[in-house]
Amino acid sequence: VIEHLEKQDCDLVIINRIGAFDQESGLELIEKIKVDGRFKSPLMMITNYKDQMDNAVEKGAVPGYGKGKLHDKDTIELLSKYLCE
Repeated sequence: VIEHLEKQDCDLVIINRIGAFDQESGLELIEKIKVDGRFKSPLMMITNYKDQMDNAVEKGAVPGYGKGKLHDKDTIELLSKYLCE
């Protein structure tokens, strides 16, 4: 993710609670990106665990959603705030 952000800005970076490729914690990734200071893209964690979501927001992420709510109207509205047409 960091390598991609070094090359290109994003409207939104969606981060899973646990990374698919390296099993890195999403919270650790949020911390790394926020500490770096070069990146301005909003970060959003996807998780069904409220405590993990709260921790992500405390670390500087914007409020996200649970995987089970991906197709909900509220989730689509939430994402549309950050994504360009």
